[in-house]
Amino acid sequence: MADTKSSPYSQADGESPEIHRLAEAILAAIHSRVDSSPPGLTPAEERDIAFGEAALATITAGVSLEVSPITVTGISPTAGKAGQTVIISGTNFTPGATVNFGAGHATPGDVNVVSAEEIRVKAPPGSKTVPVTVDASAPTSAAQFTYQ
Repeated sequence: MADTKSSPYSQADGESPEIHRLAEAILAAIHSRVDSSPPGLTPAEERDIAFGEAALATITAGVSLEVSPITVTGISPTAGKAGQTVIISGTNFTPGATVNFGAGHATPGDVNVVSAEEIRVKAPPGSKTVPVTVDASAPTSAAQFTYQ
């Protein structure tokens, strides 16, 4: 059955498009559930659905999500062997960050997020000169590591 209901949710000024799309997706799921429900919902079920839509609109009204991008500003040393500790400098690092040396992925146990500005990581096996990225940040990262 096609969804012919229009959403009661509208994007607030300054609200990020991501939050708006999330709210729309949740409302679409609610409407889909209602459309696929057997006919003759009880007044309590209809009230619960209306309450859910109103609660979602209230929760998301005026909410904006600002995500600061991860940046890699440099590494030290810039050359070495697999297994060598490399210090990555940058911004917005978070626990659980993933680090890549080109196509090589550092083992999670070898990644130590010291702060939002520093990661210490053991270089994974690799060869040649490769970009170093954190959580797939800036795939064209200027930070390069040369395997010796």
